[in-house]
Amino acid sequence: MISNSDAEISVGEPTEAYLDLVRAFPLRPIQSDEEHDRAIEIVNGIADRKGRTLPGEHDYFLVLCFLIERYETEIYGEPKDEDVE
Repeated sequence: MISNSDAEISVGEPTEAYLDLVRAFPLRPIQSDEEHDRAIEIVNGIADRKGRTLPGEHDYFLVLCFLIERYETEIYGEPKDEDVE
């Protein structure tokens, strides 16, 4: 359990579905285009299941999306206003 003066957060045991994803592609900073491509494949595979994810998979999905965005920002820079639709 994580605790601070304002709130307590209970962290449960990771599910097998989550651990399978972590074994397939560990959640760590993306270091190469090859890792980026693999991360995109995994995110697309989870997204294609449209709400039929198992417990823990959604959390993995969100963190992997963050790591992809971080890598893309490091490589390509922040998008300009005219690049955002």
